[in-house]
Amino acid sequence: MLVERKRNANVVCSYESTSLNNALIDYLLTEEMDAIRLIVGSGELLGVLEFCGNLRSSAPASGRRVSIMLDILSRPRAVIHGLAAAREFEFGQKVRVGPPGTNCELHLETEEWAKLFVPGAQVFIGFGSVMLKVVELDSAGATLEVVQGGVAHPEMDVHVPATRLPPRFEDISEAEIKAIVKHEIDYLVVPGFDTVEDLIKLRDALEQYKTAAPWIILKINSERVYKKLDELLPFVRGVLVSRLELAMSMNPAQVPMITKEIIQTCSDQAKIVLVASEMLASMRHNATPTRAEVSDIANAVMDGADSVVLSEDLPYGAFARRGLVIARRTIEDIEESSAGKNLNWIKHRPIVSDELAAITYTAYKTAQRNKAKAIVCITKSGNTALHLASFRPGIPVIAVTLSEDVQRRMSLIRGVVGLYLASAPVIDEVLPKINDKLVNESWLKKGDKIVFVSVTISSVGHEASNLFTVQTLA
Repeated sequence: MLVERKRNANVVCSYESTSLNNALIDYLLTEEMDAIRLIVGSGELLGVLEFCGNLRSSAPASGRRVSIMLDILSRPRAVIHGLAAAREFEFGQKVRVGPPGTNCELHLETEEWAKLFVPGAQVFIGFGSVMLKVVELDSAGATLEVVQGGVAHPEMDVHVPATRLPPRFEDISEAEIKAIVKHEIDYLVVPGFDTVEDLIKLRDALEQYKTAAPWIILKINSERVYKKLDELLPFVRGVLVSRLELAMSMNPAQVPMITKEIIQTCSDQAKIVLVASEMLASMRHNATPTRAEVSDIANAVMDGADSVVLSEDLPYGAFARRGLVIARRTIEDIEESSAGKNLNWIKHRPIVSDELAAITYTAYKTAQRNKAKAIVCITKSGNTALHLASFRPGIPVIAVTLSEDVQRRMSLIRGVVGLYLASAPVIDEVLPKINDKLVNESWLKKGDKIVFVSVTISSVGHEASNLFTVQTLA
């Protein structure tokens, strides 16, 4: 049964590879989340993909459709090693750091010690829990000065943006690409690719094995990637805005407005936008989130984001289920209270540069004027649904597809509900079949008005054509 959604924006739950087990599979198949993001550590991809295979095989029995996102190449530069308990650092304090086994107060486990630090570089424990500056380097270690105090927990990640090199396509092996396609991964997050050449190589490498390759999501995690977004965006399906990583590479005060700008830019080009900023990370230790964390979710929704991404720290605590409920309720509350009002931005002058944009924009305006209960479209790869949703119509978009892969992937598009057709009907029978399916398997009923959009086939002729039509369900 196709149920009308209570919320338009989506929730993505994050898990590190160390937290994957059979108990998690049972949890994922019972909780209401729109996608899961699996963060792949160094050398852990095949193990993560085995987990994905087990999850996929368990899903049919549960009746759930699980959308899977792999976040690759996001490995931390270093990790705190050997810390027995949380430790507080104060402003101005000098801290001696070095590899495990050295005579230092804080040990860091890393594969690139010689390249980790440079004099004057900022060092972040976690995503800013503690901020330090390199004041001295020698062969035995480094001396850091605390410039922002806070608490470091055992095994926290350590980030040094000044010495981080952008990943390249060559960092992903051919065997890994084959395995990703084989396991029907829905979204592949690539962090910091900053050249068109790398994105084209990745896209071509994925699609040579399967036409329904995973959707590529570009992580905007540095000022460098942000400044090249207009150049990179045409080669991906969407972006993940890592606000905390952006704040480590540029003036943090600029990040809120940059996030809004990115959302607008992606909407103009019909791309998915996911916003991540360690949302609800404090609930790893606390039953109640901070006001700032709840505001982060609400602002992302009001800014027009398709999805919010919860922190990977959340599942390690006792309040993961509660955190997911809070995220869903926050979205529902902000959407309900703002119903009928504009988002924080308005798409004043939509870009209508091709047939798809022209048809979807006119169909969206027609649906508004005719007070349609839904916009129903046929989509082969998800493009029509993406374009319709980019106008944030305030009317449910039901995207009919012949591909179960595409149906899963559309679960991250704001305001879109996927409807799967097991077989392609004869052209003249398309609209009657969809009519029956909507009346029998959705919240819509006879007499409801819909706008039907087809950019690939026509229900009123024998040849393919581009059209939209106002219909009353019978």
